Amino acid sequence: AETWQQCTERIVRVTTDLGSSSDERIHNVKTALAFFNGMIIQPGQEVSFNETTGERGLEQGYLNAGVIQDDEIVDGPGGGVCQVSTTLYHAVVKAGLEIIRSNKHSMAVSYVDVGTDAAVAWDYKDLVFKNNTDYPIFIEGKVSGKTVVVAIYGYPLEEGLSYEIVSDVYETIPAPEPEVVLDTKAEYVTYTDETYEKKKSRAGTKVRSYRVTKMNGEETDRELLRDDYYKEVTGIIYQGVTTRPEGEVPAEGADQTGGSTDQSGSDGGEE
Repeated sequence: AETWQQCTERIVRVTTDLGSSSDERIHNVKTALAFFNGMIIQPGQEVSFNETTGERGLEQGYLNAGVIQDDEIVDGPGGGVCQVSTTLYHAVVKAGLEIIRSNKHSMAVSYVDVGTDAAVAWDYKDLVFKNNTDYPIFIEGKVSGKTVVVAIYGYPLEEGLSYEIVSDVYETIPAPEPEVVLDTKAEYVTYTDETYEKKKSRAGTKVRSYRVTKMNGEETDRELLRDDYYKEVTGIIYQGVTTRPEGEVPAEGADQTGGSTDQSGSDGGEE
């Protein structure tokens, strides 16, 4: 008889970088990861991220951190949760398990290659996968230093067999010129020599992602996981309308940028 030990070998271990994530974001990552750490998935069983964690609001113990909304990064409950779903997605793909549903973010994220993310947003974006093997699998999920770690244990893959997630960007659409808005209400800037970048223009990307099967390092098969279009974003720049009084010197750094243009540790869908 095969021993339980043989069925609990580590099949795959995946890490993603938390980068400059805030304490709040790391708290959210740990909160969501806890639902999967120690999970045992029986043969044929399906797992839904949303059903596993339930809602991810302030009432459920999540904090406000960067989420993507309307092509901008804003603070909202559960920011960071998508890094958990994305890391889990990579682990599931590399373990050879069946992906039933996965979604892209509205914008690319910094911690994985474009097209290989898995956004979740309560009730409309989910990650669903299935244990399509004949043996139970076991998930370990933790934050170690500045990395998110997801490992999957179970019956080992055949000798020499491995799976990789590969993306192929087949079209890049240049970032549009930002729209200039005259700030007549002096909401962000007052003077004609002042501008405020409310939203950054972004290039569009069309990308296909695949699960590549390798035997002893040689590709034997590739399965299309998704064909995604991360739409280009037209930025918005506010321009002041009042002429600066003569003799008055503009403050240092009159040009301001708004929103969070740095994507390290930002994430998406809504979370």
